[in-house]
Amino acid sequence: MRRGTDAGAALFVCCALANALGVAGMARVFRYPGVLNEPAGAALTALGSRIGTLALLTSLTAVAAFLLVPLTTAVIRAGYGDPAPARRGARWLLLCLAMAAGLSMMFEWSLWLVAVPLLAHPVEVPGRITPDVLTFDSLRVTAGLLSGEIIGPLLLAGWTALVATRFVGAVLDSWWPFGPLRPVGRGMSPRGGSFGRLIATARVWTDWLRLRGLLWARPALVGGGLLCSALLVAGAASTAGLVSLPPVPVLARLVWSLWMAAVGTAVWVRVAPRHDRPGYGPRRRPIALAPSPPATGPRTGGHPAAFERIPYRFAAYDAAVRRDQSLPRPGQAGSGPHISDDAVTVAGDEVIVQVAAWAPVPRAEDADAQPGNPAGDRPGAPPMGTAGADGAEDPDPPTEIVSSQDSSTGNPEPRDLPERPDED
Repeated sequence: MRRGTDAGAALFVCCALANALGVAGMARVFRYPGVLNEPAGAALTALGSRIGTLALLTSLTAVAAFLLVPLTTAVIRAGYGDPAPARRGARWLLLCLAMAAGLSMMFEWSLWLVAVPLLAHPVEVPGRITPDVLTFDSLRVTAGLLSGEIIGPLLLAGWTALVATRFVGAVLDSWWPFGPLRPVGRGMSPRGGSFGRLIATARVWTDWLRLRGLLWARPALVGGGLLCSALLVAGAASTAGLVSLPPVPVLARLVWSLWMAAVGTAVWVRVAPRHDRPGYGPRRRPIALAPSPPATGPRTGGHPAAFERIPYRFAAYDAAVRRDQSLPRPGQAGSGPHISDDAVTVAGDEVIVQVAAWAPVPRAEDADAQPGNPAGDRPGAPPMGTAGADGAEDPDPPTEIVSSQDSSTGNPEPRDLPERPDED
């Protein structure tokens, strides 16, 4: 799964890089796309004088056009299984637009790759236009202007708008912080010493900044896609002579390349990193947690939104690590049945899942952790939601360590713990 995601993201980056380098080079060396509006003889002479540079730059742009279909399949696969009917119905339309836009732009660049080298050295006949110039003039109008600079950008604008409005949300929704369980940060081993807590807190704040930036990815990618579509349409209108905007066609291609690289990044991060997935690599510890600011205001009692669930308390991380260290490793004597993962909750919302899963040692002290008290409260403390000594109901703490139910044997019920021996 991860390998396929990396390949899909690489397609986006390669397409964006090839398109940006090819278009920028053509604009700088050959004054593209203005060279298409020059007289056919002068344009053919200018292009034929630098065949090697022309072949290199047009090959890059042709590769970018060819990659439209593979990266479209990557976008569709990234959002596969989306329950939204609009997104499911738009898959075939998106694929057809990608094929049409790719073929249209490849037909344009075939003019540069094939026709120009063959027609670059016409035989001069005084007072007559040579057949090579006439052929180039017809190809310039059909393949260059009509297909590559008008129809191609319009199809590409439709493809971009469809990806931005229908599939960007699907890609981000399948990314792990936006899933049903929202792990934040990376699984890591506890660090001892004087700076262990500082290092752990710094790492979780780094991940918090990373997630905070990606939370802006949805509006940025949607708005950027719509902006690229508008620029592509304006560039096609400028080429057709409807408006006078000479720099817009090249600007639209360059901005579109930046947007493609951003979408590739979103496709790449949609799957949790390998070290965050269960069963990968060595034993991992729960996520380091940072202090949470005190809740104030009229909406204090409400559940936090998805973007408000981080950061959390380092104390919860430390408690989970200490409890995890007390469990025996698999294969040791006393290692009982397999247990499922731990989680950190905030006001009842599960957000962080521990990667490792280990077996506990049945102890008499664990008898307090009954189904009525799933959070594993400290000994002697009343369960969550029960009345304390003063008769008032204890509020949910901002962060709790909970243990999920045993799923190794398919039994959703928690295991029976040994009873506490009678004290004399």
